[in-house]
Amino acid sequence: YSFTFAQYEDRRDRALVRFYDEGSHVSESLSYVVSEEIDFTYFKHFADSFFGLIPSRLTGFEKPEKISVLNSMNLDGDIQGSRPPGALASLWYGGGLIGLILGCIFSGIVLGCVQRYGVRATNRNRLARPYCLYFYYVIAFMSFNGDPQIVLKSNLYFFVFLLCWLICTTRWKVSRLSITGA
Repeated sequence: YSFTFAQYEDRRDRALVRFYDEGSHVSESLSYVVSEEIDFTYFKHFADSFFGLIPSRLTGFEKPEKISVLNSMNLDGDIQGSRPPGALASLWYGGGLIGLILGCIFSGIVLGCVQRYGVRATNRNRLARPYCLYFYYVIAFMSFNGDPQIVLKSNLYFFVFLLCWLICTTRWKVSRLSITGA
């Protein structure tokens, strides 16, 4: 194959545009929600993400709209597209500046607890390291993606496996008044 310089330039430009389109949705979404008047979801999209996991054939209800669809409609005017907003824009969709601050505080508390539990689990059992590392990857994916329904759906089998593994490996102390995990 022999390419001319113009063909090389065209391919390179298309690759750069595709690279930009894949990674720029986070900054574009954040600049849009900060500069425009938007209707807040009041964090409903976080609760709806769990309902989106249940097949609509079982419930008879329509699946809730993802925050990515709302973000695509706001950015492109396209309801068919799916551009995830990123974590900060997702929190801004939830409640504006107050939602962003409260979401960051809540996320910091939850991530601190997850990290402490992960360190304790890996110190007790070396087999927990791959699971903890994958869970940390999921957290990073959530911060880049920002759509909880996409994150939960793409990692559902891992979460089910992790829950089963934790239940099976936890030593349960049974007393007459309560059951506690050790």
